[in-house]
Amino acid sequence: MRNVALVDKNLVDALAITGAHDEARRRAERAVALDARRVALAPNDRQARLDAAISYAQLATRLPDGAEQLENYERSLQLREQVAREDSSNRFARLLLRRSLAQVARARLLAGNADGAREAALRFLREFADDIEGPATQVEPQWRGWAHLVAATTDGRMGRYAQGCQRLALAIQAFVAAESPMFRTPRGDVMVARSALPGCAAGADIASSRFPEASQAR
Repeated sequence: MRNVALVDKNLVDALAITGAHDEARRRAERAVALDARRVALAPNDRQARLDAAISYAQLATRLPDGAEQLENYERSLQLREQVAREDSSNRFARLLLRRSLAQVARARLLAGNADGAREAALRFLREFADDIEGPATQVEPQWRGWAHLVAATTDGRMGRYAQGCQRLALAIQAFVAAESPMFRTPRGDVMVARSALPGCAAGADIASSRFPEASQAR
């Protein structure tokens, strides 16, 4: 079952790039079903739980923003938390956990759960403050960007404009560091944050043509 699920997961992004979105979603859903069955058969198998967590998160990226997307991100986070808690030396589990917290923070914010979004974002910034990011460590800076961005947006809604503006600047810095053919600074999300932070100069150049439209938190 694991090998079949791995093939499906490896095909999802490739299919999406070619425009075969329905097939990509079908493959993602099958990977979830297979990995969930493996977890049900062997609930103490850490590898099965990590595999399922990846499948849930990948399926979420193929869904429109909304309740179903958030549900899959939350399931992924729950499994990654379990494995990271059981084996603190598992570096891969730690990388996946930091990614999940950023994904859940954004999804909760879009679902209207600002308090839950802020909790996940601040937890990310607190627990992963000392991570060294970059290709050498395989620690992706865009996830810190998402955490700062969600925190900045909620800062603005709470009237904490100076703090929010500082976090927005840090978010943009992380996004720019992460730019690649697979990732672009999420212009739409940055503009939402700026709208909650009156007088904040950070992100002013995001409106320029240098930044394509938003990349989803994937």
